[in-house]
Amino acid sequence: MRLLLQRLSLRLMPLHEARTPAEREAIYRFRYDIYGLELRRDYPGMDHARRRLAQDEDEAPEARLYYTGTPEQVTGTARARIWDQPPADVVEELGLDRILARLPAGAPRRIAYLERLMVQPTARGRLLLPAILWHGYEHLQREGVDLCVLTCVPGLARHYVRLGARTYGAGLVEGASAAEVPLLILMHDVAHLRRVRSFLVPKARRLARPYDAAALEPLFDPAVQPVRFDVREVLPAIERARPPMFEGVAPRAVERVARRAYLLDVPAGGLVVREGTAEREMFVVLAGALEVRAAGERAGERVLVRAGQPVGEVAFLGTPGVRTATVVAQERSTLLVLRRRFLDDLAADHPADAYRITRQLARLVADRFA
Repeated sequence: MRLLLQRLSLRLMPLHEARTPAEREAIYRFRYDIYGLELRRDYPGMDHARRRLAQDEDEAPEARLYYTGTPEQVTGTARARIWDQPPADVVEELGLDRILARLPAGAPRRIAYLERLMVQPTARGRLLLPAILWHGYEHLQREGVDLCVLTCVPGLARHYVRLGARTYGAGLVEGASAAEVPLLILMHDVAHLRRVRSFLVPKARRLARPYDAAALEPLFDPAVQPVRFDVREVLPAIERARPPMFEGVAPRAVERVARRAYLLDVPAGGLVVREGTAEREMFVVLAGALEVRAAGERAGERVLVRAGQPVGEVAFLGTPGVRTATVVAQERSTLLVLRRRFLDDLAADHPADAYRITRQLARLVADRFA
């Protein structure tokens, strides 16, 4: 019954392709509200005077602009650029050469790059994002797309993986606010969608074409991914680093955190977060070292954060959720990524341990400010 109600709800949230100037303008203004005002990201094309975000890519013949809601009240939006042969800069940015080199000659390879995917704040955690993907999958199938790539901030990676996307060994992409993880959806791989219990399975069973994904399987080897979710890797990495924020926390509570967290490998010089943007994920250095570049009156100062120490705790704990500094990897580093709700989730079953972590984080913030 629950699945039936979910599918009925998805059908009641149609996805429209923008075909008129008024529809496109509504999308540009919605983007500005989300990316410009809420998330404080500085994308090319951001027009603060006119409160809109329109980009050159939007006008390209390969671009499709989608939205939910109405032109008077847009509730979500996405852009897809579709190619038979993607341009060299996109191939380099997303590491698509890893995919294209493995495809046999003559194998279907029409690629879509899904970008600027966002929903209004009041709809997050509900069915609107799945509705965009549900209907978007059908739109892309009609366009003959075989492979769909997208990127997301680390805090959303697990969510997209559960929906059916996969990391494919490509390096992190430097985004407007943070390092972003490249993901791949094989549009016709119904077997994988079944394995992860993706809600897209009914749609894929109806629309997918026969497709042999065997040549791409080496790309999905967990050992070559920049992000890793397996608790059998996450928990030992925490235990080796022994972060002070977990001092005195019961092993069962640490394991609970490890099951919801994941590991992110950042290359030397790679961006972790950018000052002034709004993101609440927190990172704990498990190996390597990060460089925190102060802003404002302390601009020019550099502080090293080594194994065991967190970064991003001010945005995580503070009401605005705004990054107070830019952080980059001084050397190749492995980070523990903690979602913004990890303490709330922990408190449900381990309130004393959640309190202990909160107290130790608060002490760390106070010491750093002092």
